[in-house]
Amino acid sequence: MAVSPGKVRKPKRKVSVSLSDEAIKGLERIGVQYGLKLSNMLERAARYYLEEYEKISSFNLDDIQQSYIKVKIPKTKNFVKQYGTVGAVAIDTRGLISVATSSGGITLRLPGRVGDTPLIGTGTYADHYGGVSATGHGEQIMRYMIAFRAVSLMRRYAARAAAQMTMEYAKQHDCACGLIGIDKHGSVVWAHNTRAMSWCYIRGGRLRLFKY
Repeated sequence: MAVSPGKVRKPKRKVSVSLSDEAIKGLERIGVQYGLKLSNMLERAARYYLEEYEKISSFNLDDIQQSYIKVKIPKTKNFVKQYGTVGAVAIDTRGLISVATSSGGITLRLPGRVGDTPLIGTGTYADHYGGVSATGHGEQIMRYMIAFRAVSLMRRYAARAAAQMTMEYAKQHDCACGLIGIDKHGSVVWAHNTRAMSWCYIRGGRLRLFKY
């Protein structure tokens, strides 16, 4: 007599997440704002992360939070892609290049996060060949050294080509970002692989700015 094996159920895996006091306070503030319980946020986020990334052996709190917000909280999914960065690049009459970058971070991040802005070579970089200020997803910008990569390419290519090559590289690695820059010849450049990026520059007393 044949016996049907039926549906085999996998045993439930226990999921636990260890958080610092500051991280817990941050999640509690998010929960109050969106009417969510801390325990439910952690449990559902961790289980979603485990199902989607079962091959990954260790948890990353940033990925857990992103996965939860984008999938489990529909009304906030548009906020997590909003970046608030202000960058400036300048060259003087001697050819010296300076870069400054200030960022408001990414919406709904926990306290204590350090993005690409203060890390030289990631969101901000300048040398004798050029200068670049970047904006976008900080974790990915840090991973792929966007500002340094763009300026390094300016050693061999024109500013526009260097910026486009950097954006193509970023897109291949799912890095949502944009940049503004100047090379040693005073060529101004801007580029992005996102839907939009605001920019402007002044040359010879005349202002030019983006149009959408």
